[in-house]
Parts: sequence; C-alpha cells; structure tokens
Amino acid sequence: MSKIILCGASSVGKTTLSNDWCKNNTGYTQIQEVARDVMTEQKITRYDMEQSLRTDKKVFFDLQKSIFIEQNKRETLHADTPFISDRGPDPLVYTILEDEEEAMTLSEHTAVKACFDLYRKCLVVVVCPLDNTADDGVRLVQSNEEQQKFTDGLHRVLRKYKVPYMTLIEKDREERVRILKAAVQKGQVPISAEQFKAQLCLTFYMERNPANNDTFDPPVLPMSRQGKEARVRTFDINPNDMLLTRPPMDNSQTNRMVDRYGEDSFVLLQFHKKLSEEFIREVLQQGILVNGEEFRFLGCSSSGLKSKKCYLFRGDVERVEAVLSECGNFNKINMVSKRLKRIGLLFSVAINTGVVVPDNKLEVIDDIETKGGNFTDGCGFVGMALAKKLAEGANARINSPEDKVPSVFQIRYKGFKGILIKSPKVDKDSILARKSMKKFESGTVPFEE
Repeated sequence: MSKIILCGASSVGKTTLSNDWCKNNTGYTQIQEVARDVMTEQKITRYDMEQSLRTDKKVFFDLQKSIFIEQNKRETLHADTPFISDRGPDPLVYTILEDEEEAMTLSEHTAVKACFDLYRKCLVVVVCPLDNTADDGVRLVQSNEEQQKFTDGLHRVLRKYKVPYMTLIEKDREERVRILKAAVQKGQVPISAEQFKAQLCLTFYMERNPANNDTFDPPVLPMSRQGKEARVRTFDINPNDMLLTRPPMDNSQTNRMVDRYGEDSFVLLQFHKKLSEEFIREVLQQGILVNGEEFRFLGCSSSGLKSKKCYLFRGDVERVEAVLSECGNFNKINMVSKRLKRIGLLFSVAINTGVVVPDNKLEVIDDIETKGGNFTDGCGFVGMALAKKLAEGANARINSPEDKVPSVFQIRYKGFKGILIKSPKVDKDSILARKSMKKFESGTVPFEE
C-alpha cells in the first residue's frame, strides 16, 4: 500500500477525502488536523492569526514552522506503514504568499527538508477548490479566488522541489475515492492543463507488492533486467488521464539504446491520437519530471514516429546531447526531419550478437549506379565465418556446415544500415559495406545485429 499526501487550500475536502478513503481501504493510518492540534497546544486562535497577518506576522510564520515540525514528527513515526495525510507542503505555500524571503528561510529548516524528501516517494495529491467553503471556526476561510491562488502556489512549490504529484479536480466524493484508488492500484492518474504549464511532473509506482499484485509500492526502484527481458517505463497519455505500464521487451523488441544505457535511463511516452500537436510539442520541449528526476526528448523509431511514441532520456538537454554524441555524429545533418530519422535508427528493433568487427575488416565499397538509379542501395556482403558468428550471436543455434548459415542479415552497425549477403568471395571474417549503407558517422559499437 501507499503513503498518500493530500494537499490543497483550506476547506477543499482533504480531511473528508481521507475519511472516505479509510472507510473502504483498511490498513492506513490517518494523519489529520496537524495544524488544529498545534494551534490548540499553543493556544492560538483564528483571531490571533488574523491579527498577526495585519500587524506582526511573526506569530503566523512561527506557527507554520511549528506545523511543519509536528507534521514531520508524525510522518516519521509512521514511515514504515501505509498512511494518508491531509496536509503536505501547505505551510510553506502560506508563507510564500505572505513573504518570499521568510519562505526561503523556512525551506532550509531540517523538518521541511525531511518532509520534501518523503513527499518525493509518496503519492502526492493536489486537491483543487470546491464551489463553496465551510467555516469551521479554526481555518482562515478563503474565497474561491484565494483558494485558487493558493492552489497555483502549491503547483509552483511542488515543481520547484521536484515533487511528483497528481491533480484532483473532481468534486464528487465517491468519484474522488475512485480516482485515488485507480492511482494507487493501477498507476492511472488524471492530468490537467495546469500540469503542462511547466514540466510535466509525474508520480508513478513501478514495483508491485509481492503480497498483493493489485498494489504498487513507492518509492520507484531501479528495474533490473530479468534474464533477457527489459522493462521500459511507459506512459500512455490520453486527453483526460495517464496510465503507467511497464511492458516487457524481449530480445526481439529491444534496441541498442536500451541495451547500452539500461532501461532505467528511459521513459517511453505514448500520446493518444486525439491529443493536439501543440500539446505534444509543449510536453516534449519542456521535458518531464518523474519522481523528481528530469527526462528530456531523445528520439524515436520510424514506427514510433507514426504511432506518436518516443523515448525520453534521464538528464538535462546537455546530457541528452552528450548521449547522442557518444552514439554518432548527427550534427552534420542539418535537415531536421533527416536528423530525426537517423537518430531513430538507434531505436530500431535489433538483436545484440556480441560480435565486433575490427576496422581493418570493415571495407566501404562503391555502389553500382546508373542514371536510372542505384542497383545496390543498402546491400553489402559478409564473409562466411563472420556470417556464422552473427547467426550464433543472434541465438540461431547454427551447428551445421557453413553453407547452411542464413544467406542474408539485416544490420545496424557503426552508422551502417542495410543488409549483408553471405558471400564466399569475401574474406571470411570481413564485411563489404556499400556507401549507401552509411547513414551517419559513428566510431562506437553500442549494439550489433
């Protein structure tokens, strides 16, 4: 089960949602009304806070710090068990709205830092304002306009401190519980336009609880490959929500990039066909934050381009450019569409054979061309012994004489793309590649096929 943090302006229904959740989901500890308890202990009333905001704000700021300290104490007490809390970084937001400098001081407090460290490993839910508010005599009851201002500040704080979160705009109580349950059990969360005004800040759970296959457990853990199977984190983004999946990729589905850098370095975005180009462009240009880690657009295969599916790499723009430079020299390609297509070759489905061909065994030869066209476009030759190594490396289990080895191989190697035809006329350990097979310059061998 999860640790759930409900945050939002006063009187938006956080405590009610917490109560509703625990009615149908046993095993959760409720952390509630921290602010109320602190105010009662310090004998501070709502009138005191109102007066403090008008005259000396020190009482108000000290109260927010005290709330954070008590909140951290209670969350730490239940750190090893599932809980749902009706308060997140709210005290910091209240402080920011009154004094930015005071908020900076508060953010450096040990208890505040500890809370944010925990939130990055929890399901954080921003509960949006209701149509009306209720006066309970304790809270500083806000107008809808003030509630929205607070909610906007909450979005900014969560993004600044790289805390993943989901936004809950539904007002019906039963529907709120249903949406929260889908997020906890399926990794399915609603998305809103607000989340796309800056980097998309996502939360998700990758590791299933062994005791309950319907439950995901935070924090996100590195996904080690099981045998030959890789699992790349995949987000299916639809017009109204987003679903996390982690489909297995066996050797017939994986590619050179995943094999070289590991599946933990990537997320795969799948955009629904009804999403606008503007929406997709905005997400890809800004990058996304996944559990506090930045991911930036890297590339996509030709099939991915058609199906609106692409890979993002963990790191900033500079890191992504460095990764591309490690795999090949794409800077010489000035045409955007052509550059994207060449980078896309890195994501072609391929099988790692483990075979490395020395430079002196890789010869580039001219194509056979006439005014009518190129008769050898993408077609080279491979020696008999090397052909057998490639077949064995591809798990073809070739144990028969050399003349039974497959006659043709499709390859991706050092920027070359095309097919190699087995030939007894070629040196047995060599490749003769046509000039037309060279798609980009590369001196590395991250993956061979």
